[in-house]
Amino acid sequence: MYWVAIVDDKDKDLQHHAKIVNETMDFELVGVFKSGIDIIRYCKTKKKLPDIILMDIEMPNFDGLQTTDFLNSYFPQIKIIAVSSHGEDEMIADMLMCGVYGYVQKVKKDFNKRIASFDNILKEALYAVADNKKYLDGRFIECYKLPTPEELIIMRQNEKNLQRKKFNISKIEQELLLLSGAGLNYKQLGEICNKSPRTIEVQIKAIATKLDSGKGQLGLFSFSLRNNLIKLAKLFNSK
Repeated sequence: MYWVAIVDDKDKDLQHHAKIVNETMDFELVGVFKSGIDIIRYCKTKKKLPDIILMDIEMPNFDGLQTTDFLNSYFPQIKIIAVSSHGEDEMIADMLMCGVYGYVQKVKKDFNKRIASFDNILKEALYAVADNKKYLDGRFIECYKLPTPEELIIMRQNEKNLQRKKFNISKIEQELLLLSGAGLNYKQLGEICNKSPRTIEVQIKAIATKLDSGKGQLGLFSFSLRNNLIKLAKLFNSK
């Protein structure tokens, strides 16, 4: 039995994806979450982790790329399937680079004239990823010329390792940098990082001084973006 969590800020999509998971043999729903921070908080505090997460990309405050990048750094055993209405080359490359195992397009168009419903495609993705196989939506993959998922993940890992070494970033500093764009207060950050609010405040000030990034979380967030320590979803207009 594989445990599945769903992350999406849209109630309609949460309900529909939950229905698909519940109808699919060998998969059980562990929970639904309306933000990236909610699933991160769950994973940091629960002993039973989901095996697979269905992850929306376009979400407010802390989007699906940021969430995937964080989870892949701390819970690499969790396999993430991006389920998004955005399907541009650069977006899919960024998803794969941050560590997603699969990608399914929410839009139900069929560019390659292959008759396959969204529901069946998502079930295919669940079975493939559960079997440790990468999965790209067959309705759209022929439209793109991308490096392989494995190459993209290695590129992102090398990118992060290079920046961590360059700036001498510790594990807790890395965690706070990844969370700097979430709009959380010191108490909320402390709950996720298992630190007191005061300790978080002191560490954020110390990191800002060390990196000369400017004051507070906003300064850390801007610094992280400029130096490619975190990734944001570059959203395009849906076709």
